[in-house]
Amino acid sequence: MTLLLLLAPPASTALGSTYGGDFASAPGTGVKRPEYVYLGLEALDNQGVSGNKVPQVAKWRTASAVTAPGAGSRLRQLAAVAGGNLHVQGISSWDTFDDPTDPTLDAGAVYTWGFVHNQSLYLGDGLSYMVYDPRDGTLAKWESTGAGAMPEKCRLATVYRGRVVLARPASQPQNWYMSAMDEPTIWDFFPKVITTDQAVFGNNAPAGLCPDIINTLIPHNDDMLIFGCDSSIWRLAGDPMEGGSFERLSDSTGIAFGKPWCKDPSGVIYFFGSKGGVYRMHPGGAPQYLSDNRDGQDVSVQQRLASIDLAVYRIEMAWDFERQGLVVVQVPYEPLATAVPLAYFWDSKNNAWWEDEPGVVGLTPYTVRSLDGDLPGDRRLVYGCQDGWLREVDESATSDDGTAIHAEVTLGPLASGLDVEIMLNRAKAVLAREQSGCTFEVYASDEPNRLGRMVAQGEFTAGQNPRLSIRKRGAFMWLLLRNTRTGERFALEELAVDVRRMGLRKVRS
Repeated sequence: MTLLLLLAPPASTALGSTYGGDFASAPGTGVKRPEYVYLGLEALDNQGVSGNKVPQVAKWRTASAVTAPGAGSRLRQLAAVAGGNLHVQGISSWDTFDDPTDPTLDAGAVYTWGFVHNQSLYLGDGLSYMVYDPRDGTLAKWESTGAGAMPEKCRLATVYRGRVVLARPASQPQNWYMSAMDEPTIWDFFPKVITTDQAVFGNNAPAGLCPDIINTLIPHNDDMLIFGCDSSIWRLAGDPMEGGSFERLSDSTGIAFGKPWCKDPSGVIYFFGSKGGVYRMHPGGAPQYLSDNRDGQDVSVQQRLASIDLAVYRIEMAWDFERQGLVVVQVPYEPLATAVPLAYFWDSKNNAWWEDEPGVVGLTPYTVRSLDGDLPGDRRLVYGCQDGWLREVDESATSDDGTAIHAEVTLGPLASGLDVEIMLNRAKAVLAREQSGCTFEVYASDEPNRLGRMVAQGEFTAGQNPRLSIRKRGAFMWLLLRNTRTGERFALEELAVDVRRMGLRKVRS
């Protein structure tokens, strides 16, 4: 059985309009910080939704009745927390839990966590907790049903070895708590009879408090729970009631707050460091810096990742199974942010970083999750955007949901390696025939880290292009390809340039 969760805090808009206006009875306007939740459940009769694709970027918007074809099939359900209320997408409209007796979360919370355990959805915001059971459509306060009290005001949560884990309470950010085994409502830390499956917490466990302020929880497997901290990384090996103890993995970097991590198919963990930059970590090993200039990577990407202001943005990451790479997005803490932050993609096959900047504010990703399912179309990467839509990447799109795709690549610098200039004599390009063309611009500079001045420009068409005479020279040369026209896209298949050594380098103003 697989259950999936998707959370994102987009702009202050109505759920009805953000999901395409299909639901006339959707919640009212002006609610802040909707949090999107995606669930995949096994055999959930008539409780799921199906997504209809539209041209260009797919928008998930249409609810319809679906029945599981077999006991092993999974269905989908969308839910959202907006204005502190839970909204569940039903067969024809949003079902809103807004009765005065229904539990709520803080409408102004800057970060909401959630996880799925035993086919129920657990949500919290650092102040309150609630649990939704999609099998019978009920929402209730998540609270202790035993002798012990529920830990209060925890900002992080996950599941480890069948135990619900809460961490980083406001009063003691190094503390952590675990429920009884497979019992999310049992929090009796001092039972009359001590057992190995009882609830346990840092102040009462042999392992003790986490040695650093906890920023994130990474349940790697049943033998390792990783605590990403403010300036260090620790792992809890085994169960704390059966000899589990803290072991330090790194004191050179911590992990940023929230969920700035993901795993690849082989179990390698990728995370955004508390000092900036992206790292990868093999199970039990030390973290390795990924976003640097080794193996030909662009060092400027390292600089931009390291300069991200973690007081303004939190980082979310996901592994793209289709494209075999790592997605890194910046999520503004301010729901009505007008800046459009860059997103990044690391191509594992080529060890190369690519930047991705949405064309308009509304397209800014506020979450990204790698989902799976029975149907091929269900196994995809889904983005929750600032305007409230859930979107996926469409390989056939010719615009970003109506906004022109600004696609460009800069190749260079080309240089001789000696104190002589070069001439970019001719260029020949082959572009994908079934797509569009692009413009090209040639730049020359006296410095290898500066694009310099444009000395030539022209056009490449789709398919195979004739050799073009350029005949421009400089100490360092670049070739920039781009297409910014609405309804067009291009793909570069091959590019060959004829470069010749010339005379000594000249210094130009």
